[in-house]
Amino acid sequence: MVKIGIRDVEAKGRSVVSVLLSRLRKKGCVLSLLLCILASSFHPIIVVMELRWLSALLFLSLLCAGSFVKHRFTGFKSVLTVSDLKEWKKVIKTRNNVLALFADGQKPVNQYLAMFEKVAGEVRGKGTLVFVDCADDAKKICKKLKVQRTNGYAFKHYKSGSYHKEYDRLMTVASMISFMNDPSADPPWYEDPEASSVRHVIGPQDLETLLRTEKNPVLMFFYAPWCGHCKTMKPELAAAAADPQVLGKYVLAGMNVDNSENFVVRETFNITGFPTIIYFENGAKKFDYGGKC
Repeated sequence: MVKIGIRDVEAKGRSVVSVLLSRLRKKGCVLSLLLCILASSFHPIIVVMELRWLSALLFLSLLCAGSFVKHRFTGFKSVLTVSDLKEWKKVIKTRNNVLALFADGQKPVNQYLAMFEKVAGEVRGKGTLVFVDCADDAKKICKKLKVQRTNGYAFKHYKSGSYHKEYDRLMTVASMISFMNDPSADPPWYEDPEASSVRHVIGPQDLETLLRTEKNPVLMFFYAPWCGHCKTMKPELAAAAADPQVLGKYVLAGMNVDNSENFVVRETFNITGFPTIIYFENGAKKFDYGGKC
C-alpha cells in the first residue's frame, strides 16, 4: 500500500481541478462544473489516501473532461462537430468525402442536423457529415475559409482534401444520400420537377411495396444514369405519366438499378441492358417492353 500525504493530494488535486474549472466555465458545462466542485470539496478532509482513491478522483476529473468534450457536440452522435482550425485541416486531409454545414449557431439549423444524422448513418464508411458553428469556437475556421452563409448557413462539399462544390441538391435525406454516394454525378431523376408525376422507386423494399400495394397497372422503367437512350426516354416517360388519360389509371415508375444496392433487382428481373421496361398487373410481371442499349 502506498501512502500519500494530504499536502501532495491537495497540490495535485487543486491543479487538476483548477484547470478543469477554468475550461468548463468558459464552455458553460454546468453538470461537469458541479461534479468537479464536488470532487474538489472532498480532498481537504482526506488525511491519507491509497492509490485507488487517487485513481477515483482522477477518473472523476476525466468524467468532467469527457462531459466538456460531449458539450462541444450537437447531440447528433453521427455528425462530427469541428471547432478548431487544426482539427478541420485534419478532417479534410484524412477524409475524402466531406459534406459540411456552416451555420451561425446550431438552433436555426437543427432540422438540417437531424437530416445529417440520418444521412451519416446511411453513408458511414463512404462519407463524413460535419457541422461547423461559426457563431461559437469555429469562428476562425469560417473566417479562414471565407464562408458566405446565405440565410445564416451554407452547405459545402470537400473531396480528396480540397473544396469541391456547393451542395446544390434538394434538402432531403434521400437527395443527400444520393449526393454523398457520388458527389460528381448528375442530380438524380427524382429531383427533376418535370418528372414529378413519375413514381420514383429508390430501393428493393420500395419496389416490393409498390408492386404489392398498387391496384393499378405499373409500367416500370429500369435505367442507369449514364445510359444515353435512358436520358432520351426520360422526358417522354415523364410527359406520359402526367397525361390525364394516364393519371389515376396507370403508374409509370422509374428505378435506377445501376447502384450496388439495387443489383438484387437486376438479378430478380434478369436486367442485362438499359433501359429495361416491364409491365406489371396486380404485382405480377406480364411482359417486357422497349429496347435496350
